[in-house]
Amino acid sequence: MLHHKARTDLTLSIRPAGAGDVQAMSRLLDQGQYVHLHPDWRPATEWIGRAPAFVAEDRRGLAACLVTPADPPPAAWLRAAAVRHGVPAAEAMHRLFSECLPALAAQDIATLSVMGADPWIAPTLVRSGFAIVEEVESWIKPDLHCPAARAKDVVVRPASREDVAQLARLDQSAFAPRWRLSAETLALAWSKAATFTVAIRDAEIIGYQLSLTHGTRAHLGRLVVHPAEQRSGVGAHLLADALERYTALGLDRVSLNTQSDNLPSHALYRAFGFRSTGAPVAVWERTTAVE
Repeated sequence: MLHHKARTDLTLSIRPAGAGDVQAMSRLLDQGQYVHLHPDWRPATEWIGRAPAFVAEDRRGLAACLVTPADPPPAAWLRAAAVRHGVPAAEAMHRLFSECLPALAAQDIATLSVMGADPWIAPTLVRSGFAIVEEVESWIKPDLHCPAARAKDVVVRPASREDVAQLARLDQSAFAPRWRLSAETLALAWSKAATFTVAIRDAEIIGYQLSLTHGTRAHLGRLVVHPAEQRSGVGAHLLADALERYTALGLDRVSLNTQSDNLPSHALYRAFGFRSTGAPVAVWERTTAVE
């Protein structure tokens, strides 16, 4: 745990972030002493004006900031936070959370989650009423060997822009609110992903995967199967097809993230030669209701 020397001259003014703050917030997110960034398909500052975002100022200017979009409601994530050098991080973040939570509640956003990989932020999360609700761990596969895994009567094809609305509905049926993606974000992912495919049975989309690349490594960013079709081989079919597509792209290994308690997914990934890195990351959450 980090400890900060008390400052008697700390006076922070908290206000909503506006368009005029984009440059200063971008600089702080690049150069701040403490920075938290959640994976996203867009820069955090693009949410300003569209989602709750707040800044803390002192006599030297911008001292801290946070951005908390719900994409989609009713669950928001802390997408970005930063604190300037010399500013007590715990106090600044607590003040920002105190302003942000009522703003989220006013928009009927029920929860705020934080992927707590940054040790500096954990004490503030405890103080601000967050609790660990689950853990996420990384898995790796050092090759692209592909088991002969194909589900009967399932066809895999590249996703189209027209599929996005249906995929957003699939997300709603398959995931808890904090893990869902909006149609807007899925459309953005469709335009940027290295591979994005859908599984179809009887003319209905019953699953999808999307992947990114980092050098010669693929990262399976999303593997989704409709609840009624889970454990029927659809996920294995999508994963086997993805591995073949990675090979065609000249990649040589793959990683993914999954919840530590998602045992059915663990069984699938082990069957394909993945192994956990053994370094789980906590997911913190609290309701936006303020007593």
